[in-house]
Amino acid sequence: MPSSKAKRTLVFSAIFFMVQAAISVILAFMLQRIVDSASNRNMQDFIFFLVLTFCIWPLDIVSVILAAKFRVANIKEMLQLTKHNRLNFILATKISPKEENKELSFFTADIDVLDQSYYGVRLSLFHYIPLFLFSLVSLLFINWILTIVLAVVSLLPMLTTWIFGKPLANRKKTYSDNQAIYVDNVKEVIDGKKEIVSYGKQDVFIDRHEKINEKVENARERSKFLGALAGSLSFNIGFLVQIAGIGLGSYLVITGDLTIGFLIAVMQLVGNLVWPVVHGAEIINSIKSSKHIREKAMESTNAANTKPIILDDFKDAITVCDLAVKYDEENYIFKNVSLRFEKGKKYVIQAPSGFGKSSIAKVLSMEIDDFEGVVLIDGKDIKSIDPKSFNNILRFVRQDPYIFDGTAYENITFFSNQFDQSALDAVLDTTRVKGFLSGEEGLERSISNNSGLSGGQKQSLVLARALLHKPQILILDEITSNLDLVASCEILEKLFKDKDLTCIVIAHENDENFKSLFDEIVNLT
Repeated sequence: MPSSKAKRTLVFSAIFFMVQAAISVILAFMLQRIVDSASNRNMQDFIFFLVLTFCIWPLDIVSVILAAKFRVANIKEMLQLTKHNRLNFILATKISPKEENKELSFFTADIDVLDQSYYGVRLSLFHYIPLFLFSLVSLLFINWILTIVLAVVSLLPMLTTWIFGKPLANRKKTYSDNQAIYVDNVKEVIDGKKEIVSYGKQDVFIDRHEKINEKVENARERSKFLGALAGSLSFNIGFLVQIAGIGLGSYLVITGDLTIGFLIAVMQLVGNLVWPVVHGAEIINSIKSSKHIREKAMESTNAANTKPIILDDFKDAITVCDLAVKYDEENYIFKNVSLRFEKGKKYVIQAPSGFGKSSIAKVLSMEIDDFEGVVLIDGKDIKSIDPKSFNNILRFVRQDPYIFDGTAYENITFFSNQFDQSALDAVLDTTRVKGFLSGEEGLERSISNNSGLSGGQKQSLVLARALLHKPQILILDEITSNLDLVASCEILEKLFKDKDLTCIVIAHENDENFKSLFDEIVNLT
């Protein structure tokens, strides 16, 4: 739903566009009176209508400025709202990494298409439709035969909509899809830059980029060419219609059915008929061509007919039955995995490298929902549980944690001020975060994902974030990969003092002291 400000700017832009249209028609009749009074050598009328025209002219300028102001304000509001809604959709919906890269393209290329081919042009209809109707009524006043002829031929530019509408939409969709692939490629190069350079494969990735770059620019060129062709054809048809209108009007002057002044007015009004149709055809083509992006923008997170189950508390156990996860349509990462995790117990899952331990953690944390088998929490299917209530009781600390731009305090509290200092001090002590934030800045130290923090420091910060939110279930993925064994054991010993906490640790560590911390060791082979 558009915001109240978006609705308000839409209404005001429509009002001032209609005022523009009305003034344009009025000025046509002012020109008629000026020319006819001059032809009749009526100085009094000539001066009167000339002065009146100059008095009306500033109103036209004001209406143009105000219409433009509210138009761009409405476009801004709608683009902000579209991006806001899309981000909400992304945060509320599980999407694959490949789809995530396509979403980056939505916020760049697709937003530009919406700006230029939908939100911007649709407001112009508030000017062109009234202008066409006002001019049509005015021409009826002048000569009804002339009006009928011009009304029919002025619709000829709409042929371009019928001819080019669908092909143009297809070409813009092809461009949008290729742009998403291009963004994906550039992101891959940036993310893998160190590996590319270390193996000396810059030429390979540059060649790959050039092929994708050529493809996307070819798609852009074809889309722009077809749009330009449609616009040019509309313009030329409109020009011919205008010539026909002027020719018919001139004929009526010769026959004595029109004055020279009315011919001038007809020339102005014919333009007011033709160009709204010409530009209207272009607008319709633009709106049609952006259909696939508008449909994407309008996607919502409406829930299914069945309401999700609210999970307020974890009381019994997590049960995994015949779990299987694929990495493509035919091949499995693993299958036939059955597990049980009871409330309050501490588990370590161990398996050979490549088995898919992290995938199990992602299934348990609902990051992966495309799996075979059944996962139950207190007897409830994990797929039917409300994600928000689920996330209130479970926290997942990943092997590659992400640090947001901000202070250490903001990253740990996750930009919230609802935590008291004693709770914060407790998690800082448990996770050993105080050790590397002991300088003058302390928790006010500015950090980011690329600020030089080690993997262990990042994991400690994210673990502190998780603990501060008091989870009932905590899943840790490869905690020993970024922290040394002694630090890992000290952190786990403190964590495990909470007898109500259910903890599942993914680890490859075989040290006996480490394994002795757990209630159960789950070996997967």
